[in-house]
Amino acid sequence: MDMTQKFEATTLVMVKRRKKYNKQSRAIIAKEAIKEGTIIEKCPVIRIPYDEVYDDDLEENAGQNPTVSHYCFNWPNDFTALALGYGSLYNHSKKPNASYMEIDNDCLVFTAIKDIKKGEEVTIDYQPDEIKDMEFSQKLEQ
Repeated sequence: MDMTQKFEATTLVMVKRRKKYNKQSRAIIAKEAIKEGTIIEKCPVIRIPYDEVYDDDLEENAGQNPTVSHYCFNWPNDFTALALGYGSLYNHSKKPNASYMEIDNDCLVFTAIKDIKKGEEVTIDYQPDEIKDMEFSQKLEQ
């Protein structure tokens, strides 16, 4: 991928339907082997005020009715962001093979953090680094 282009569609991955936990879902699958450090996708985002996406009952209703909130990223200044391209479809893993970072407040860049085999699902960790750091600090204090 050309680093000078802000957004760029990907040819490295595809969406596949799968059945997991007795539910239909989607997975992002590598169409070819992807080397560690490779930019997988650069996605533009649509910023939306946080309170227009999430409601007070989100926690008790989570997972019952798919809404746009299940596909959004936390964003600074009371916003949430819906990533275009495949950006909002990457599944979570505690041992991901890809990561993402915000660029210029309107783009997410997804990068392989380890080699990914052809046919392997591409996953990211949904938990923000600041929460991971806080949890690590709490464990050290115990």
